[in-house]
Amino acid sequence: MKSIKVISNPNSGHNRKNPRHLQTLSKILQNELYLPTLDQLSNTIQRFQEERLEILGISGGDGTIHQVLTTLNEVYQDNPWPKIVLLPSGTMNNIAKNTGFKKRSTVILRKVMDKIRTNQPFQIIKKRPLIVGNRVGFIFGFGGIAQFLDAYYEGGNPSQLKAATLLTRAIGSAFINGSFVKKVFRPTAVDIRVDGRSYIQHKRFTVAGISTLADLGFGFRPFYRTLTNHEVAQFIGFTQPPIWIALALPKIRLASAIQSERVADECGATFTLKPESPMKYTIDGDLYTVSDTLDLTLGPMLEFIQ
Repeated sequence: MKSIKVISNPNSGHNRKNPRHLQTLSKILQNELYLPTLDQLSNTIQRFQEERLEILGISGGDGTIHQVLTTLNEVYQDNPWPKIVLLPSGTMNNIAKNTGFKKRSTVILRKVMDKIRTNQPFQIIKKRPLIVGNRVGFIFGFGGIAQFLDAYYEGGNPSQLKAATLLTRAIGSAFINGSFVKKVFRPTAVDIRVDGRSYIQHKRFTVAGISTLADLGFGFRPFYRTLTNHEVAQFIGFTQPPIWIALALPKIRLASAIQSERVADECGATFTLKPESPMKYTIDGDLYTVSDTLDLTLGPMLEFIQ
């Protein structure tokens, strides 16, 4: 029987509010549930590699997935990774939704365990993450994306309702050119090179991101090319004022190309960013700051199973 273990973040949104959820997962797994701290994560995954673990489940939200994949990359390096099962249990579960894990985590896990016991084939979804410096994730953003998250985390108590409320506030503020939208969508100056080519013509972006997944959240799919091409990441950068972006949201939701000379739309396997000044950026919802050159490359092809 294939070996499976699950790493869970007890402090993720759903797990924190529903402590019995972890007990249920542990029961389904017959106690193969692990709750390492961030400091313990590397040793835990090293042990899994030594045991030649075949399937790794991740219970948490986008940030948990990002931290676990980063540690997997550090430990496994060029060796084959275990197959991945995502068990959405965070405040935001956008990565799980993008990779087909839309049911409750207990339903997903029971289905996987049944297939293991009966030796049934898995449904496999293949996706490449991004390697951003020494971190691994799927959705990288700066400008309005990172600054929106900064406002979202301010004051604590993150939730889907808070995110939706801020998004509505940002859209409304865009139509009156209010102070909130000016703060969140202030331009960020960055030189960007794709696949070693010359720098793209634009450098001041109100909203910009690079992703191997289409959906940025709330059903908005700016990275439309990744729906059909899993061997590239897509860069989308808007230079327009917020009101223009608000008016473009219907097209973004439909995963349609936005035809404008003021939108940078490039696909590639490597990206080099040189910010003009210290720049805040996000990887799958976690925030970081860079002051120097930042390199992004495509990571290994991962197999997500259901």
